[in-house]
Amino acid sequence: MLLIFTELAIIAGLFTHVISSYEIEIQIPAYRPTYHDEYVCYSYKMDPTKESYITGYEPLYQPGTAHHMLLLGCIEPGSQEQVWHCGGYFTSNNDRPDDWARVCKEKSKMRIVFDWAMDAADGRFDFPDDVGFKVGGDTAYQYLVLQLHYAWVDKFLEDTSLVDFSGYRLTMTDTPPSYIGGVMVMVSGGIIQPLEDDIQEITCKWPDNAAPLTLIAFHVHTHFIGEVISGYINHKDILTNTWSWTEIGRKSPKLPQVFYETTGGNVVVQPGDYFAVRCTFHNTEDRVVKNGWTKDDEMCDMYILYYYKSEDESRIPQLCNDIHSRYLEKTFGTVPEEISTIKQEDMDEMDTKNIQYYSTKYSLK
Repeated sequence: MLLIFTELAIIAGLFTHVISSYEIEIQIPAYRPTYHDEYVCYSYKMDPTKESYITGYEPLYQPGTAHHMLLLGCIEPGSQEQVWHCGGYFTSNNDRPDDWARVCKEKSKMRIVFDWAMDAADGRFDFPDDVGFKVGGDTAYQYLVLQLHYAWVDKFLEDTSLVDFSGYRLTMTDTPPSYIGGVMVMVSGGIIQPLEDDIQEITCKWPDNAAPLTLIAFHVHTHFIGEVISGYINHKDILTNTWSWTEIGRKSPKLPQVFYETTGGNVVVQPGDYFAVRCTFHNTEDRVVKNGWTKDDEMCDMYILYYYKSEDESRIPQLCNDIHSRYLEKTFGTVPEEISTIKQEDMDEMDTKNIQYYSTKYSLK
């Protein structure tokens, strides 16, 4: 474990206190994948005697190697081995590697900590001052588990001396902050018909008894036919019985898949508000594309970073409720006109980078 200590002075009124920070590196140790769409996990035990706080994330990767890197939290990892196969698609349990196990021993106790995908440069993210993601101690984050997806392994098959060290460098502090950070992932699924445009949607309600959240960043993820992912917070005016839509973010997944600031600044979620996410696809292939684990499948994911007051921790559920798929119009009566449209700034960036996209405005509702 690499430790680099720094100090930051925080001034609050007449009082000044110094926050010491350090870095840890969680990397797969000299691993060589041997087949396409291989999923492998590596566990890192946190200190159970004290709580610490992640304040920054920096992906460490070799270009053209890992398709994505998930960092997850577990009470207990799925294997007692430090490195094991996890996830992936197999036609039967007999096809799984001998060391295959879940990411976490209890699937329901798995928590998302961070995500990075598809060689995205400038993937570092730092929480605002006085915000930290709490791990270790008596939390559900006793272990941080790095999950790597190797979509293509041709270069490892061609050169058997190659190994991978992908992972994360985390900036940490042991000083309790005033606000606790977290990440939520909204996931939908289904199939996309051949040579068609299609959408996948999900909505869920932030519970009435939950504390408010402040959303600060978002990250979108599809594989190869995703055009745009849009996320919103919907608030209902009881007097007029109408919904107001506040955009969390709208991004083409063909651009670097990193965390971007929420549209127009921080977005506050109040109890009773709804999250609403749509993924829009343009299938140019003459086959049905299903959602799944492999490079030939699709995904529809929006990751959302947030924070809340530390004293509200007992009122923050791990999941929102009243979850529905593909019911945005049914739930809210209408959808924003631009919900399936790539932003002009994204199209300009894709033009500069010679990234192909479907520029026709979608009529899907």
